[in-house]
Amino acid sequence: MRRKKMFKNPLIVFFLLLIASSAFAKTSVPSEIKKNTVWTKSQSPYEIEKDILIKKDALLTIEPGVKIVFKAISKTESEDKRIKIVVQGNLIANGTSAEKIIFNSSEKLLGVWGGIIFENIKDNRSILENCQIENARCAVTCLNSSPVITNCYFAKNELAIDCEDWASPVISNNIFTDNGMSVSTIGVINCARYSSPKIKNNLIQKNVGPNIQVSLFSSPEISQNIITYNTSHGIISNSFSEPVILNNEISYNGCFGQQGIAVNQSSPTIMGNYIHNNCKIGISVSSDSYPLISGNRITNNEEGIICVDSSPVLTFNIFKTFNHGIIISGNSSPVINYNNFQPDSKTIQNIVLENCSGQINAQNNWWGDIDMVLIEKNIADNKTNPSLGPVVITPFLNSEVNLNDYSNLNLDYLNKISSNRRYIDLKSDFLFLSFRDGNWEIYSANINAEKISNLTKNINTDVAPCISPDNKEIAFSSNRSGNLDIFVMDKNGKNIKQITDNIFNESVPLWSNDGHKLAFWSELRQVFVIDKDGKNKKSIDPNAYLKELPDFKITSYLWPQNH
Repeated sequence: MRRKKMFKNPLIVFFLLLIASSAFAKTSVPSEIKKNTVWTKSQSPYEIEKDILIKKDALLTIEPGVKIVFKAISKTESEDKRIKIVVQGNLIANGTSAEKIIFNSSEKLLGVWGGIIFENIKDNRSILENCQIENARCAVTCLNSSPVITNCYFAKNELAIDCEDWASPVISNNIFTDNGMSVSTIGVINCARYSSPKIKNNLIQKNVGPNIQVSLFSSPEISQNIITYNTSHGIISNSFSEPVILNNEISYNGCFGQQGIAVNQSSPTIMGNYIHNNCKIGISVSSDSYPLISGNRITNNEEGIICVDSSPVLTFNIFKTFNHGIIISGNSSPVINYNNFQPDSKTIQNIVLENCSGQINAQNNWWGDIDMVLIEKNIADNKTNPSLGPVVITPFLNSEVNLNDYSNLNLDYLNKISSNRRYIDLKSDFLFLSFRDGNWEIYSANINAEKISNLTKNINTDVAPCISPDNKEIAFSSNRSGNLDIFVMDKNGKNIKQITDNIFNESVPLWSNDGHKLAFWSELRQVFVIDKDGKNKKSIDPNAYLKELPDFKITSYLWPQNH
């Protein structure tokens, strides 16, 4: 038998070992990236054993197919010890569908590395595309930054994306799955402190904890997402936020009794969504909230909408297959007009009042029948319990509402049905924001929307208008002085006066009930009170905001009209 030849030349053996070792080599990187740098696939994987800082004016480009491996830090250690990449310059991680860029830890455990943090990057040059990010404490944090995050896969992170401090990233076409720690902690996207991301066309499924939470004066656009089979709330809007929630499918969420959408002390616009088969409630509205809920299909939820101590406007919605269509309790005064109620064998009642003595406007709805006896049978009000208030249902419609044109709601109609909301305080007209002139401006319109006036007329950003109690002045926030400050102008836009002048952003002014003072939020994460002439400024504990400002009204404006 012929023996196989063996390599006897030591030089050949050396080169073979060298090639084999290089195939498994890991590339280490410096702690600071001060100049334009490229991480290449040929040098992958990159092993990160300490925090990386991408300095201002530096660009890190990561090629498709690169793997970045972060040293795992025990969760018993403090969060700041978990290794992360901090971006103060720019990061372009542009993978492909075939060769994703992978960010992961050396140990496949939840939350053992810190994530990617963008700090104060307001342009959109930074891109995460076709990346796979797993096992981070927070996969991506945006602080006053606007990266583009698209076609990425987020899994097994304690939190996928955190947007804070005026952050406005674009978050689109991503997949989020198996993120979150518990049903009470945010699992997918957090929007806080004036953030305004665009969250569009994402698949958010099988995550733990509330999926998207919006708070602290934030105003994201949440559109065309599929939010399904998650263990907690689909979307939470709270703490003076004003998100636009548009054309999403929100289904099969809330294994533990949570809602498809939960609204608490905020005023979102909820339009055109398909909200179905959530475990308990389609939409809950509580704690002095004033949402506009229009053009939604709310079907196969145990309860359609629950309203507690709030005054939503409910119009052009479909309610189908439910125990109770709308439950109203406490100090609530919703407006319920032009909806289709389609009760079936599962239905107990269309509208139920619980501990609510006020009169409810529920006129001009289709109740699934024209028999007054049958309609009233499906409503629990003062006719069944004298301690309750009446639900006014006449006149009612003789056929279903045509919902095809709900998105073109007449401004006159919106103004009239919103007369009980704090959105609109002017007696003869109302305020709204628009980008129609290429930047955010404050406009007023008369009750029939026949006369629309640009009140601010400048190239800068003007937002957050608030009308004085005497209906004569408007407080607002503008960056015309370099950063966001508080200004006051007459109702017609004249006599603009700067009230604050600070190097830190200040926004969302609120008038005191006597009209002599203004409260506002600062980038310093503090609430301040100041006289309307700019004197006597003092800080207030944000955690005691509502308790320490009992004489301040909470007002807002009609949501932006982008046309």
